[in-house]
Amino acid sequence: MPHYVILRKTVEDDTAFVLHRHTIPSFIPLQELCEEHLEKGVSGLEVFATTLHRYLILLSNRAAVVSRIRMLKGVEEVRADEAVRLVEVLRHARTAKIVLMDDGERCVVINHDGKRMKEVEQVILDKEAGKDIVERIAKTL
Repeated sequence: MPHYVILRKTVEDDTAFVLHRHTIPSFIPLQELCEEHLEKGVSGLEVFATTLHRYLILLSNRAAVVSRIRMLKGVEEVRADEAVRLVEVLRHARTAKIVLMDDGERCVVINHDGKRMKEVEQVILDKEAGKDIVERIAKTL
């Protein structure tokens, strides 16, 4: 999904910028990025844009992971929050709750009797078992 950010120069200092309009999701700390970088003028624009781009790329990557999980055979339903950080993968025998973070994943798998399935969690979290989280989830199906 394309996003835009419109900046305008400040009245007080024509080298500094302020946020005018945007379509950036609310969970991305846009205001903090603006406060940190835009007062620095043109020199802060590149850092602002690069940092914001990184947030958007990470969001896109997480959304792509969820799309790939949805295509796995044996997966009945996949739910994700707006930031695509908390993902629930539902199967007939169990539910996996996965937190997608920038530096890895966290996971809890519970069967329909409410008991935790630590051996399945270990497969999903074992980076040696597969290149990415989708491959590791597929191994548990």
